[in-house]
Parts: sequence; C-alpha cells; structure tokens
Amino acid sequence: MRQLRILGIVGSPHVKGLTCELVAEALRGAASLGPGTETVSLAEQGIIHCDDDHSECWSDGVCRRSEAATALSRKLDESDAVVLGAPVYYLDVNGLTKNFMDTTRTLNTNGKAALGISLAGGTGKGLTSTLRSIYNFFFCIELRGIDPLPVSRFSYKKALSEAYGSGRKLAELCKSRRPFKSLSERIAYYHGLKYLNYDIVDENLLLAQQLVQNIKPSGNAKPLLEEAIREYSEATKLVGQGRKTEAVVHIMNSYEAGTKAWDMQNH
Repeated sequence: MRQLRILGIVGSPHVKGLTCELVAEALRGAASLGPGTETVSLAEQGIIHCDDDHSECWSDGVCRRSEAATALSRKLDESDAVVLGAPVYYLDVNGLTKNFMDTTRTLNTNGKAALGISLAGGTGKGLTSTLRSIYNFFFCIELRGIDPLPVSRFSYKKALSEAYGSGRKLAELCKSRRPFKSLSERIAYYHGLKYLNYDIVDENLLLAQQLVQNIKPSGNAKPLLEEAIREYSEATKLVGQGRKTEAVVHIMNSYEAGTKAWDMQNH
C-alpha cells in the first residue's frame, strides 16, 4: 500500500524563518499519524514570473518558462495534501509565493485537503487579506482548503499548536479525498470558511484580539492591557451592532495600547 504524502511549501525568502517553522509544525502534526512529508522552499526553486503567453500550459500542465514551476506542479499532483505558508508583504502574499501561484498548472488536485498559513510580522496587518490570496489559489486549483491560519507576532506561539492540530487533520482528510462535483459546490464550500470574508476592519479587530489574549496582566504593562481590553470590548460591541466605521477608532486605540504593553513585556 502506498504511503500517503503531504507536501509543505514555504513561501518565505528566509529558508529557516518563522514561516518555515509554522509549515514544519503542521507537517510534524501530519507525520504523527503516519503520512510521509516533504518540504519545498520557494526561495531555492528559482521560479520566474508568468508571462501568460502559452495557453497550452493550462491543458498539459507544463510551464514553458520554468522547469521548476512544472516540477512543483507535478509534486502537487502527486501529493495527498498540501500546506502552504507565506509571509505578508504590503497586505498580501510576497512575490515568491505569487510567482509560484501564477505558474502552477496542476492536473490532479481536485478535492485534496490544503492548509494555508499567513505570517504577518511587524504590525501584523495583512494577516487575513493574505489568507484570502492563498485560499483563492486553492479555490482555483480545486484544493479543499481547511482551517485558514492567520498568524501575527502576537499569536505566534499559539499558532504553532494550531498548525500542529491542523496538520493532524490533514493527515486524516487525505485518507479519503473529496473532489468537488461542481463549481457551485466549490463556491459554497469556500464561502463558509472562516476569515475569508474579513474586511480591513475585521482584520484589525482580530489583531486587537490577538494582543489582549496574549499579554500577561502584570507589571507596568497591566494598565495598558486594561485600556486595550476596554477599547476592544467597545469595538466588538459596535461591530456587533453593524457600526463598523464608529468601531475603527476603538480598534486602533486597543491596538496601540496593546502593542505598547506587548513591547514592554517582550523587550
């Protein structure tokens, strides 16, 4: 019996950075249930941008500009599930990941389970808008995306545990592939996934939440944390009432107080 295999793709230019660690943790979770795993770092592949000049690539799956792109498409076809992690640049996936997406031409991915991870360092902004790009890619090549994982520096430690759990879920799902039977089914499925309908207000409220949930209420950071919690609670109430525009100032007040408290505890 063939061993199941799960492919991990790291979109960061840093081969041993935080994105790599998140993908590795998901693969470790998957491997704990038996499947084999393989990791590909896009920084080592030399994939160039798509020039959209070879329509036949859509039918035969061969990129005329990059052998590496064709080889990686075949790896996707041959794998039983996929993990894709990408860092956030300008509120979206970085160029390495986008070139990979643009040049991918799969022939056998319908219904395979896939986990997408976005990592927003610095401010943390863009963590859900980047997930949308990753899951739009999954949608287009008919992967069955699961458990979108938005990660900032504020939620990184918790996210490692979540990635491990999602990896185990991938291992279970890849035992029984579920191809989409129609475009309408695929649209309905993706419409139901968490975070993919977040706008910029929802995204920043999520960041404020990650801050208030991951700061210890101690020392000089305690008053700042209390302020961040008060502002977050008010923002959540306003968003729940459909008053998103009014909530923005409270979201940003919570975020600013929270980041000050975070930096105080972590420097």
